[in-house]
Amino acid sequence: MPKNPISVKEDVMNRKITVSLVITSVMLLLALCLELKAIAGEQCECVIAYLYPVELKQGDVLSDGKHGPSFKIQSDTLFIWVDLMPDADFAHPTKYIFIRDHDKQPIVVHDGEWWPYLNGQQVLYGSPNKSCSVSPYQLDQIITYLYPVELKKGDVISDGPNGASLKMDCDTLFIWVDLMPSAYFAHPTKYVFIRGTLDKPVILADGEWWPCLNGQGIFHGSPNMGALISPFKLSCALE
Repeated sequence: MPKNPISVKEDVMNRKITVSLVITSVMLLLALCLELKAIAGEQCECVIAYLYPVELKQGDVLSDGKHGPSFKIQSDTLFIWVDLMPDADFAHPTKYIFIRDHDKQPIVVHDGEWWPYLNGQQVLYGSPNKSCSVSPYQLDQIITYLYPVELKKGDVISDGPNGASLKMDCDTLFIWVDLMPSAYFAHPTKYVFIRGTLDKPVILADGEWWPCLNGQGIFHGSPNMGALISPFKLSCALE
């Protein structure tokens, strides 16, 4: 029995409407993706690393926001806070880095989403933000060295002249921790790279020698002292 011409016409119209709705939905989804990508690009223009100007002491309590997770300090600790979205005025990804004299975990990195509070008081937010620090830091039996300027794309840090190396692909704050400062031979060390990118913004690596930058030894010999102005603004690499 042939179909009613009116029913056939309605069926065709319904199919056209369905196709139009699908196309519209896809276009809206693509537009949303492009908008989110643009927003992400705006928020990834830079990463800012703050060095707390003095060591935290045993008993100090640092928290992620006023009511967020807290970290009780057990020994002298160098604290670095990394703001991965500096323009955000709301919860957003951050990093907490603690360097301390600890046999098993001399460096601890925690994820956060707010500005830090020290003993109930907000720190590293507001004005003035800038502070002057001196490297190296003596923390009990370990020494922490902070390279005074950002490494640039193409710079190469190696563990000694012939050891493992890492080539920089963006602005990077470099920190080296000597776990046995009195040693004159291969010994345990730590490499910390704070990078201007949301993809692996903090990289930790083990070492056993004094570092070299572009083939030249650094942090060994005299003079070692250097002044640092915090915060460090690390421009993000363009994808």
